[in-house]
Amino acid sequence: EPIALVTGASSGIGKALARTLAEDGYQLAVVSRSQEKLTPLCEEFGAVALEADLETDQGPHELVEKFRGKFGRLDVLVNSAGVLHRGLYDLSLQQFEQMWRLNVRAPFLLTQGLVPMMESRGYGHIFNVSSRSGKVGFPGAGGYSSSKFALNGLNEASYRGYAEKGIKVTALCPSWVDTPMARHGKCPLPPEERIPTTDLAATVRWLLGLSPVSCVKEVVIECRKDIL
Repeated sequence: EPIALVTGASSGIGKALARTLAEDGYQLAVVSRSQEKLTPLCEEFGAVALEADLETDQGPHELVEKFRGKFGRLDVLVNSAGVLHRGLYDLSLQQFEQMWRLNVRAPFLLTQGLVPMMESRGYGHIFNVSSRSGKVGFPGAGGYSSSKFALNGLNEASYRGYAEKGIKVTALCPSWVDTPMARHGKCPLPPEERIPTTDLAATVRWLLGLSPVSCVKEVVIECRKDIL
């Protein structure tokens, strides 16, 4: 059975993607700062919980070593762990650096450490959970936007760099998704007008079902109310 590693799997988009991958027959390795929060996924789907703090200097490297020690290969990597702080120049340096560590540095290091497992087999798919804020800068969340613009740049380079090796790379760029992060980020839309996490899961399922010759660099999903 294929193997998937999902970061940020304890809630929100990461949890929805992990659930869908498990339903589709993937053996799951799920990652969170708190192993306790991963218990439901482990009990329901037999997922392997890997506790890691991806914000720290050594966290991503330790996760790579843990994963490589337990699994012999990797088919799908989902970089979903992230954080949002509203604001731009009123952000503290600590808040700004935290977003860059989780939203950019962690995906870079995990891809760097794990992509050789895909290269050796000539197959794999990397999903970077980005944001519409990485396509259009929003002053109210400018620091967050800057990190997602950077993630999209990393995604673009990876998409083009790994295509010849049989590895697909896709950025998911949704607008407001109905997650705890949206509530923390003071989303202006009511829950019923936000994108459900199941739509992101359905998108990943569709992407994984495409033929090897079809590559999708990014998917932008907007709330209908955002474009009216």
